[in-house]
Amino acid sequence: MKILIIEDERHNANRLQAMVKEINPENIVCDILESVT
Repeated sequence: MKILIIEDERHNANRLQAMVKEINPENIVCDILESVT
């Protein structure tokens, strides 16, 4: 169950990264997210 939850959170982070990339091409927030995950 824990593995599924971790995968879920990683998937959500990837989706958030994709949305942020469309809005902010500089990828500042994406770099922060990558360092967090």
